[in-house]
Amino acid sequence: EIMPSLVGSEMCIRDRHSIQSFTAHHPDATKAHQYLAALYLKMGGTTQAYRIYQGMARQHPDNPEIALSLGIMDIERHNWPAAQSNLQRARDLAPQSPAPIYYLGRLYEAQGHWAESLQWYQRIHSGPLYAEVELHSARVEYQLGDHKKALTRLQTLATAHPKEAQIPLLQADLLQGSGHLQQALQILQQALERLPENAELWYAQGAVQEQLHDFPAMEKSMHQVIQLAPDNAQAYNFLGYSLVERNQNLSEASTLLHQAIELEPENPEILDSIGWLHHRQGDNQKALEYLQKAHQALPDDPELSMHLGRILWALGKHQEARNVWQQALDKNPNDTPLRQELTRQP
Repeated sequence: EIMPSLVGSEMCIRDRHSIQSFTAHHPDATKAHQYLAALYLKMGGTTQAYRIYQGMARQHPDNPEIALSLGIMDIERHNWPAAQSNLQRARDLAPQSPAPIYYLGRLYEAQGHWAESLQWYQRIHSGPLYAEVELHSARVEYQLGDHKKALTRLQTLATAHPKEAQIPLLQADLLQGSGHLQQALQILQQALERLPENAELWYAQGAVQEQLHDFPAMEKSMHQVIQLAPDNAQAYNFLGYSLVERNQNLSEASTLLHQAIELEPENPEILDSIGWLHHRQGDNQKALEYLQKAHQALPDDPELSMHLGRILWALGKHQEARNVWQQALDKNPNDTPLRQELTRQP
């Protein structure tokens, strides 16, 4: 089961090298640059993909698709001002397109600005993005406290589209996020009866089972994900990191996490997991290498910053650890664990 994943990864690397050579000699070949960026994204190289799009934006400042793509990646990177600027530019360049409007809604949603997000979504009344708008509107309504309206909207959508996995996935996500874990699990189990070959549903079920501390069930669900989607790096990472967190079977955890990093060598979440594995194995210097690389890609992520700070602290670099925690806390002011870390004394 491992070999197809590795072959797929090697093919991506060969494709990347080939297209890199082509784009170096054809700087105006937009489609080729987009393909190269897509390859980097497939391998977890979000920073490299972003740099490619930045270069394309300088070459083609009036291209709305490039501005939109930058804005979307800015959202994923939590670079809110840049996302606002790029999405607004995409809207100015393509005023009839609903896509910049939709992603401006996503931008505000990602920041937890629910009311502003809903205002953007309500500007879209039809078209190919409308189903996505309905899903995100339901999520925002739920966050605004109108749980009944949101769940009713989703149930109506689920009845109309019984083969659409994204609807139960969102239903379960909302219930899981508000602590209704058994209800979320029930939604996913019912969806899997209709869609037993859907890897996303199995993954979501495994995540809920992990929260319920039903680790054997979680492991079965994640192995089902791997069977259905052997290139799913996140499933290997989830399984491996769960073992690391519980400090169990670190040898198996290492195998799983190295399978994950083969698939997505630049993914900061996987780099974080491997760093934490080395910490559990007692090698904080090796852990630091992985965690610093992960932190460089996601400097404001609270859990990743927590891990890096703890390694720095264990190595006696107390002020550096505090700086990492403080930087993350500035971006995540409600994160209690980060605040607690900052009370540590040498």
